[in-house]
Amino acid sequence: MLADEQKFSLNYLDVEKLKLPYWLMNSEELESIFIESNESNSHNQISQFRRAVILNKEKYNPSLSKVTFDTPVYFSIEEVYNYISNMNDEVISKIANEEQVPKIINDKKEQEAIRDRKRYFEKRYTFIPTSTAAASKASNGPFNGEFNRFISRLDNKINDRRLEFLMKPQKEKGNVYTSDDFDEILKQFLGYLNKTNVSIIDLSGVPFEVLSITISLISRIVFDFCFHFSKLKHERNEVNDVPFMIVCEEAHNYVPRSGSVDYAASRKSIERIAKEGRKYGISLMVVSQRPSEVSDTIFAQCNNFIALRLTNISDQSYIKNLLPNNTNAVAEILPSLQPGQCLMVGDASPIPAIVQLEKPNPEPQSKNVDVYDVWKEDWKEIDRDESVTLNDVLERWRR
Repeated sequence: MLADEQKFSLNYLDVEKLKLPYWLMNSEELESIFIESNESNSHNQISQFRRAVILNKEKYNPSLSKVTFDTPVYFSIEEVYNYISNMNDEVISKIANEEQVPKIINDKKEQEAIRDRKRYFEKRYTFIPTSTAAASKASNGPFNGEFNRFISRLDNKINDRRLEFLMKPQKEKGNVYTSDDFDEILKQFLGYLNKTNVSIIDLSGVPFEVLSITISLISRIVFDFCFHFSKLKHERNEVNDVPFMIVCEEAHNYVPRSGSVDYAASRKSIERIAKEGRKYGISLMVVSQRPSEVSDTIFAQCNNFIALRLTNISDQSYIKNLLPNNTNAVAEILPSLQPGQCLMVGDASPIPAIVQLEKPNPEPQSKNVDVYDVWKEDWKEIDRDESVTLNDVLERWRR
């Protein structure tokens, strides 16, 4: 039992409070959210997107001697959008001494400035029309018209209000998060902003199409912190004394056993924690009502299993296969376990054991509705009192 001074304090983050800027994504995550791999010209999209991101990172982080696509530093996704759009509209000169030079409808000074294309970040330019005349010979650039769908996808993601926590997170004064704010972003997950030792990250409001990437990004950030912290400690002949645990609730939803492409990013990040995390001070708890649907790689790395009541035959069989051959008969009790009872197997118990867990105090508000008794009562208006009205429900729904 924890002493009074050791009680847990909570840090709650939902989609409205979560600050997770896009520039923290690595190459796989960025390409997953912005590029469709099944498009015929996806290789060109990737090459120019990578070039634009790296150049823009170098622009905003001149003090770094080496910047890669994966370096977690600020870049402007709006400026990358401008760059890709200009490459898509580009017309280049075919006149002698000006070959391969982009030609825009503007004054000579600005024309000279865009030779190296870094000015493409600033705005969308209007290019001259193609021509075969000797005096104004010009043709389409190498990527002209290649990125129409890519540009549309970029625009949709950048301006999707549901994705503002990723695309346009802002500080209290309305400023964007930059490389200098990385420590603040990290601290929100580790509990160091308000000295809390439990952070609950509610992702129920995250749109489905970015849920895997969001989970992947959060998991990877915490893992990478533990990795580098442990390495620095080891260089000083010290051990990591700041352990972390990631608890994956409803894990079958985002680390599935099947090879679904939709959850490739989250499965890869969490499997890496399962395989490598313990030596860097980060452990993993996987919670699921459907263990047979969770990644085999993760369960293969688990030291302990705690199984509550299971009625599904597939899940019962899966748990039986996890037990030693001479003790798997004890799993027959799984469908008849009472609330609070569990089967414990692993390093924490020398032999498989049935354990009665203490109920939490206070208990969570998760009691099932007593349907039979409630349906016998008189009709109830939702707006019968001022505790929760229909308008309250609709307002929260809209948010």
